[in-house]
Amino acid sequence: SLAPLTMAPALLLASLSFSPSSRPLATHTRAAPAQAALFGPGGLFTSIGGLGFASAADRYVDPLDARGLETYSGGVTSRVWYTPPTEWNDLLFALNHEAIRHELLRLERITEAMVGGERRKPTDSTFKSLGQFFDEYVAAPIRFQHALEDEVLFPAIKAAGVEVPAAITRREVAAEAADAFEPGINTYWLFTPFAEEDFGVPKAWDDAELDEFKAMIEEGNSGSNGLEDTERATAKAAARLAALVGSLLEAKERQLCPLIAPLGKTFAADLQGKVEEWAAGNTRAAQMEEMAACVPMAGAGGPGPAKRAKLVAGALAAPETAAPAQARDGFDTLFDGAGAWKSGKSVPETRL
Repeated sequence: SLAPLTMAPALLLASLSFSPSSRPLATHTRAAPAQAALFGPGGLFTSIGGLGFASAADRYVDPLDARGLETYSGGVTSRVWYTPPTEWNDLLFALNHEAIRHELLRLERITEAMVGGERRKPTDSTFKSLGQFFDEYVAAPIRFQHALEDEVLFPAIKAAGVEVPAAITRREVAAEAADAFEPGINTYWLFTPFAEEDFGVPKAWDDAELDEFKAMIEEGNSGSNGLEDTERATAKAAARLAALVGSLLEAKERQLCPLIAPLGKTFAADLQGKVEEWAAGNTRAAQMEEMAACVPMAGAGGPGPAKRAKLVAGALAAPETAAPAQARDGFDTLFDGAGAWKSGKSVPETRL
């Protein structure tokens, strides 16, 4: 973390909370199932004939917007904390983590909002903006945090006599997060090979997951993703990515933050110097610092970088040109491209 680490050390191990929720990131409150089926993204009244009754921008809710954001405690998007952390050992990880969680939530909300209404052509600029947002504000900060840990934080902690749990250094994703997106349990992820004995087993994270997600957007842009529309497939993949990364962030906060508390003020000051020296040679350090300064636990919570706002707006913009209509449960055969009822058409008997 690039936040100052000169706060007084914790006298006791951090008190950690537990939530019965299996989701490692907070969520926005969603409409009830019956309402969502009619008015939600992909619902009847947002997809008939490809006609959207609400734009993607109207459906989007930013993670820092007060409308419907469901946090676990004190405005924090992690299950770990009863109250927002303030001690140096907690902020060492939690501050950057919170910034990353906000971007993962934005990625989920953007891709959810893009579902429904007119389908975009594979070359639509909204996909380009989404890919740029992902590169700049999701993939890059995650890679930055992992490099900071591997090159500075973990070695310093080990040198001080505290053993970093092996599951943390291996970046194991909790089974509850990984299994939720395996075939047979949830149909979100249709192409992941699996075996029954793999269920209930933590999965090792690889930053290549970030490349795979970006490739999915690019493949959609080239028209090679033909099993379902790109918007829907991308939203499902974003939910999976957020769950996996959220699991990694939560594990460090729950397990590692209390372990380093006894190392004290002298260690914190020395570590601050090492972090600043390392960050001076990293081109992403300034961006990460700006993002971390915007989270509520840092006393801010503002809109953040203007570049991010521009990319989010670009992803949520109206499609440049709608893609050719695809049948959606038979309703596209009843309406013309403008959403008007086609003369001479009757409602299919299976729908009565």
